[in-house]
Amino acid sequence: MKAVTEKRKGLVMETSPQGYITVMTPQGEFQRVPWSRSSFPQVGSEVEYCLPAAGKRVYAWKFFAALAASFVLFVLLIPAMPGLLLTGPQQVVAYIGVDINPSLELGLNSRGRVLEALGLNEEGASLLQKVNIIGVPVQQAVETVAREAVKEKYLAPGKENIVLITASSEKGLPDGAGNLEQRVIEVLEEKNIPAQVETIEISAEIRAAARSKGVSPGKYVIMMEALEEGMEISIEDIRENGIARAVREAGGVPGQLVSKVRQDRDKLREMQEKFEEKQKKLQEEAKERRTETVKQPEEQHRGTEKKVEGKKAENGNGKQSEDNNSSKQNDSGGGSNGGKK
Repeated sequence: MKAVTEKRKGLVMETSPQGYITVMTPQGEFQRVPWSRSSFPQVGSEVEYCLPAAGKRVYAWKFFAALAASFVLFVLLIPAMPGLLLTGPQQVVAYIGVDINPSLELGLNSRGRVLEALGLNEEGASLLQKVNIIGVPVQQAVETVAREAVKEKYLAPGKENIVLITASSEKGLPDGAGNLEQRVIEVLEEKNIPAQVETIEISAEIRAAARSKGVSPGKYVIMMEALEEGMEISIEDIRENGIARAVREAGGVPGQLVSKVRQDRDKLREMQEKFEEKQKKLQEEAKERRTETVKQPEEQHRGTEKKVEGKKAENGNGKQSEDNNSSKQNDSGGGSNGGKK
């Protein structure tokens, strides 16, 4: 009998000089495939390949029997499919934020590989255009980001270098998502660049609140901590100036405030409630100022209209008085003439 062969497609994750490539299948599986062609495909491209035979031939009847068994298993698993799909390798289960100014965010699958990368400001988007980190383990991705930040002089000797990493997941971080700050520290030590690197785990609620305000989760927790320490940093300030400069201009010491965030990680929920209450109050005050700004021209306009109306009434009364006087003079003149006759 003739062996059943199967061609497959997948995304290239990495290539090996030993003549292998690693591909990710549409089902999220990673497979190591021999590659005998003259040149390797580009990482991230789609390729078609055949898996090598495992030493046993799969005959047609066995193939159809296996297919039937698979169908039965699929039917039995239908009720559980939503849960399986939501935790599969193609689903983002955790987010890693990196704040250097650039600010960016990496979405990870359950195996700790990067499924998506998003720039949270202009510098972050620009940096991500220069690296290829989709599909790679998060530790490698963070190291690549750090090296590119050094290359672009975002991190450099003589600067106040701060790197704040945030980690957010509803069901726990995947394997490989820990110890990320050490990978950054190693890159910076290699380049003799002093820096403060901190990692803090945040809730999904804090991440969502930060994104709704258009800032990174790292910058959001810095604003929370600043308020706790008696400083006020506006969203506009930290968005435009970055963490270090915004903290300095608010009268604080950037390094100390970043360290304090990590110390207060168990109070983040309480700090967030206080911060959101303050933001709500600021919004109400701003609304009142806008209302007053609109009212003033209207009141001035109404005042002007009243003056005009008063002037018109005054003019009208004056004209009526003149007419009355004129009428009296005519009457008086007529009487005098009549007496002469």
